[in-house]
Amino acid sequence: MAKSGENKRLSRRLADMATLLGQIREQYDELFSVLDAKIAAMRKADWNALAAFNERGKAISRRIAERDGLRRQLLDAIGLDLGMAPRTGRTLNMTQLIERIPSKYQHVAPGLRAAAESLLPALTKAAQANRVAGYIARGVVDHLRWVFEAVMPRCEGGGEYRGDGAAAMRSGPLMMDTLG
Repeated sequence: MAKSGENKRLSRRLADMATLLGQIREQYDELFSVLDAKIAAMRKADWNALAAFNERGKAISRRIAERDGLRRQLLDAIGLDLGMAPRTGRTLNMTQLIERIPSKYQHVAPGLRAAAESLLPALTKAAQANRVAGYIARGVVDHLRWVFEAVMPRCEGGGEYRGDGAAAMRSGPLMMDTLG
């Protein structure tokens, strides 16, 4: 009877993995939508919308991290069911996991494979949108740095420089100016 319980448990865990991968894909799809809207807000210089999208993106990223933690835990449990050493299941990618599924559970493999294959494009699309958003943000910061340096009063005399090589205002009067 214990064997039947173990069989059901492994079958259920494999099905849960497919469901979890689908949930993670949905989170990445949602993250892409937020990043896309964030990029549009950057282009419009809509700071209020940008702040709101930042918060939504952080919340989605936290949910993705939580789901990924569950994925690792579930992989460890599946690994134990498959006779692997503790905490080694998490090192398996989905292809490796599917290859280790016993033949009597192969009916679960197509759903697991489909869930894994649908996750990759969603993850890639979100990562690309994140890179674009980062590129735009760096461009804005560089532009603002240039604007502030252009309107900053010029240094008198030899001038002073910050650690990054940009011109800096003197922090106080020179000793000569103080003593006369």
